[in-house]
Amino acid sequence: MNFLCSNGASPAQLKNLTGDLTQCQKPLTASYNFNYPSIGVSNLNGSLSVYRTVTYYGGEPTVYSASIENPSGVKVTVTPAELKFYKTGEKITFRIDFFPFKKSNGNFVFGSLTWNNGKQRVRSPIGVNVLST
Repeated sequence: MNFLCSNGASPAQLKNLTGDLTQCQKPLTASYNFNYPSIGVSNLNGSLSVYRTVTYYGGEPTVYSASIENPSGVKVTVTPAELKFYKTGEKITFRIDFFPFKKSNGNFVFGSLTWNNGKQRVRSPIGVNVLST
């Protein structure tokens, strides 16, 4: 529902899916800020920051370090660059900043963010459509 609302679905369109007359919650959350593992930004117009929150389910303290595969024409940074977990259930929010320097001519360009603690790797694909820099 949130995805449909963020993309402009009308109450009538939502009713077709749910069977009930449904209103979108205000304020709308931009779809790039849904807390999904993948990161997608359509119509990127200049620099943008998005956020993700992760929950640790391991049994002992660990540190995950970020590495980025930049989409073509976009510099991506992550803050913090390390996630330090001390206990199971701990949540950490991080920020991903996009700095486009080249339009993608209507196409999506792809990269990834990978967190690595030396034993496990967690990869989030990144897809960006750059309208302007």
